[in-house]
Amino acid sequence: MTTESPSSEKLNVPFLALLSGLTALGQFATSVYLPSLPSIGRDFSASVQMVQLTLLAYLVCFAVFQLLWGPLADRFGRKPIVYAGIIGFVGGSAVSFLAPTIAVLIAGRALQAVGGSATIVAGRAIVRDTHSGGMLAQALAIITIIFSAAPALAPLIGGVLEVFFGWRSTFLAAAALGLILLAFVTSSLKETHRVRPASMSVQNVFDLYAPLLRSARFLGYVITSAFAMGGLYVFFSGGPQLFINELHVSPAEYGVYPTFTVLGFVAGGIIARRMTLRTSAPRLMTLGLLISLVGGALMLAFPMLKVIHPFVYNACMFVFVSGLGITLTIAIAEALRDFPERAGAASAMVGFLQIMGASLGTVLVGRLAHIEFLAVPIAMVVMSVLGLVYFLAMSRHV
Repeated sequence: MTTESPSSEKLNVPFLALLSGLTALGQFATSVYLPSLPSIGRDFSASVQMVQLTLLAYLVCFAVFQLLWGPLADRFGRKPIVYAGIIGFVGGSAVSFLAPTIAVLIAGRALQAVGGSATIVAGRAIVRDTHSGGMLAQALAIITIIFSAAPALAPLIGGVLEVFFGWRSTFLAAAALGLILLAFVTSSLKETHRVRPASMSVQNVFDLYAPLLRSARFLGYVITSAFAMGGLYVFFSGGPQLFINELHVSPAEYGVYPTFTVLGFVAGGIIARRMTLRTSAPRLMTLGLLISLVGGALMLAFPMLKVIHPFVYNACMFVFVSGLGITLTIAIAEALRDFPERAGAASAMVGFLQIMGASLGTVLVGRLAHIEFLAVPIAMVVMSVLGLVYFLAMSRHV
């Protein structure tokens, strides 16, 4: 497996598969254990709010530590950061597997997130190192599909593991995935970042991030994608309550539902990949945001009309993620395009803001949890409206 140069005219599929695995590792851990949340609460006699901290702590650490890993990836190269991230991720998975209390489980999840945040930063930076122009958008379209599909596919695996082996087995699965990636990284991944700053200080870190925060174009795309990610995580974090506790489906059956929505995301990603060379990025972004808003609005309308069924929620979610497949693909490509010399920092800021958006969505749906059948769609509509209004307000800068 070899890396492609920025001038490459075709995509290196095995290389992109490895990078997709690195970027999706943290996403997999985010949701593989979601079907087990009720079981975790029962085993530890913990409240719903306490159990949700296992997700919120993960998201916060996953966001914040990307800001640290970005400058480190620019200073020391991508591969050392990948190694550090996988080791931390596997260690956090082991702590979570052995956790005797809910507090230790939360700590293990935090360590998992620290490791996962490193691999996503390094993975995206490597994509930027090795691709440019239209090829960058196409490569990111593939990686973004897998990145966003991971938390939708993972509950299927987690539901089966929960039924047959219990919730702790989900963390063994996460550790195994980390070790598999470590083997491929060791044998196949070459360093792609060779021009590095001579030193790193607090001032250097500030200098890396300052141009990003001054760029209205960068913030226009990234903050919009953060709201979109918040809508996705409304569904992931609120899904167990909605499907298992309110609609009374089994954990294994619940694990199947997010998998169905992946097809929508794949469809959106394919649209983005095919149209990116002949349609402007702002138009594609607006299209994706509108499609997502329609999906959220339909999900809210049906239960208000007393049409309440798992299939209805999933059909509406299919529409929502179809728009998301367009939005996230275009947003990430456009955000990274202008900063090739600081791809690590740009990737870190993208990840930080997106996961902060995911955290916002998680908190919002938690606050609305008492509204039976409507908490998830209300929160999704709120996040969709915020994303669309913000992007339209910033449209003259993008």
